[in-house]
Amino acid sequence: GGGNTARGGIGRPASARKLRCNSCDVDFSDTKEHREHFKADWHRVNLKRKVDGLPAVTQEEYEADPLLLLDERSNDLGDYCK
Repeated sequence: GGGNTARGGIGRPASARKLRCNSCDVDFSDTKEHREHFKADWHRVNLKRKVDGLPAVTQEEYEADPLLLLDERSNDLGDYCK
């Protein structure tokens, strides 16, 4: 008995569970905010960066330059935009 609390947080109150996005390296205190984060362009950029072996960007870095992803990936749109 009681072994379930060590596996996956079973048995812990929801307030004790940590809401986190490992791709963006950010924690959340609110379930709604946590869910909404996964729909954000910033999150999608960091998922793509993770696949490409690049470090995550902060939300501030993303907001300062939303095209940051295009700069570091292969220039797929480079010819199209000229």
